[in-house]
Amino acid sequence: MTTVAAIGSKGLFQALGAFSNDLKPGVQYTCVQVSTLAGMLALGDDPWDEVYKNKGISRTEYDTHLWQGESIIALQAADGALVKIPMPYIAGTPDAAGVTYRHIHMVLDLGVLPATMSLAALKETIVDVTLSMTGLKSVAALVNVGPEYMVTAEKSAVIEALRAQDIQDGNALSTRLAAAHNVIDAQSQAIAELEQHIIESDGG
Repeated sequence: MTTVAAIGSKGLFQALGAFSNDLKPGVQYTCVQVSTLAGMLALGDDPWDEVYKNKGISRTEYDTHLWQGESIIALQAADGALVKIPMPYIAGTPDAAGVTYRHIHMVLDLGVLPATMSLAALKETIVDVTLSMTGLKSVAALVNVGPEYMVTAEKSAVIEALRAQDIQDGNALSTRLAAAHNVIDAQSQAIAELEQHIIESDGG
């Protein structure tokens, strides 16, 4: 009897032979069920017809698996896709030490802005910041959401004055934060130098 996975085990499984294309490469699967062939037959299921026959596996091999007490393992992907594979066609224990990667889109809602406002500098800044923090060259795209509408010149002047004040306040906050980080860095350096001086003094 082959035993390579238990219910709840999760990772990158590898299928062999006739089932080698049933699992998607790089996709993590979770073992949600392990059923012996004899147990499935007792419940009225037909593992030969359901799992073996359509894969071109001989009846003799199926009968051998049945006699040896082999099981069918049910593997489920994150999208709910379920795959059933005989245990002997699973290559060892899953690789649970792998690192999961995702394709991520970051959405930034800018709200309502004047149609004539240029956002080229903002797009460039977002791309630069993303590159500096993730090492990835991203693409910043602008998408208009909903219909355009017009406001009076007087109302627009009020909106833009408030926006300008918010920008000024934001820049002032950024400046203060940067100054605070500089102070922290300087203090950390001074503490490190003091600790090193104490160690050298004790050693002397």
